[in-house]
Amino acid sequence: MLLPMCCAPAIKPVCVFVAIVLLRPPTSMPRADEGWLQTLDIPAAGAVACESANEIWLHGGHSVGHFGFLEGPVRQGNRTFLHRSSPHVQSSDPTNTAPYLHLELADSLIAAVAQIAPHTLLVAGSQDHEFGWLGRYNFSTGAFAWRHSELKRPITSLAMFGERVIVGNDAGDLLAFDAATGELQWEQAPHAKMVTSLVRVTETLGASGDWTGKILLWDPSTGKPRGDFQQHRDRIVWLALLSPATSPATSPATSPGASKSLQSSDSNSPSMVSASRDGTVRLWYPEQRRLVRFVQLDQPITALATLSATQVVVATNDARLHHIDLGQAKVLATYACQIDFVTQLFALQPTRVLALQGNGRAERIELTQ
Repeated sequence: MLLPMCCAPAIKPVCVFVAIVLLRPPTSMPRADEGWLQTLDIPAAGAVACESANEIWLHGGHSVGHFGFLEGPVRQGNRTFLHRSSPHVQSSDPTNTAPYLHLELADSLIAAVAQIAPHTLLVAGSQDHEFGWLGRYNFSTGAFAWRHSELKRPITSLAMFGERVIVGNDAGDLLAFDAATGELQWEQAPHAKMVTSLVRVTETLGASGDWTGKILLWDPSTGKPRGDFQQHRDRIVWLALLSPATSPATSPATSPGASKSLQSSDSNSPSMVSASRDGTVRLWYPEQRRLVRFVQLDQPITALATLSATQVVVATNDARLHHIDLGQAKVLATYACQIDFVTQLFALQPTRVLALQGNGRAERIELTQ
């Protein structure tokens, strides 16, 4: 039986609550795809650029090897992005990570490498953790053109100044040699502790950083001092040079302690970047003896690579990478790294970085900023 509408039972209203969720950016750091991680068959603690594009020298332990890197997506299956190669001769098998040009010295550790010709390297390091060594090795002949096997202290860093090679050792000494003949040109002892990094600023100016955080400027023809910077509070991890023609814009400094203003003429001066275990990345005009600006991070820095005229990327000891714009004294982005301790960074492109660990692990990271 149908009831008239007036007799129909009352229907109680039902309140429906609609939850509105505000979407926020994820708080976790960007992370590289798992496929970009690769383990090499040499303990690659360091990387040096080759004269040829898409090629790199990796060194660590007793070995140095020549690799090429793939530009496109990671290969399916083996996930390889570094492959063995030789200068001007691309490997036919990019899945093989054994270096094609490979130098292994059973009695010597390799700490620093510089390429001076397509098949020729200057290589330096230590023997028995007591002596240093330096030599010029030619892959075409498979032999050293010259080699100093018992320098008084282990070599820790190396830089080229035209036909001159300058090395630093763990006692704080600097030594200059003729790269062609190996003849010792001069020797100085400007640092009290280990020389941790060297850089050529100009033909007439070099810079070196040490274990205490001091940066010294000197004449590469004599080794005589030209000035110093003592703002870092812990050891220098890396020194690098930015292009004089494209150094950071002459905007006012934005970091505490930085120069209050910059003149347009500064854009023609060489710009040097330093990174330290004190967590700071500092930008300098070394010819003018000026600190321009700096960025303070909350963890010790372990590695640095330059990306462009104004940008660098640094690794900290908490497995993070920080993309920094020195022109603005600003951290653009921070990335989680699969390698738990990065010993060196190498810029493959302005947005692509190779992170290395001393045990041979390598990670290719794409920067999204």
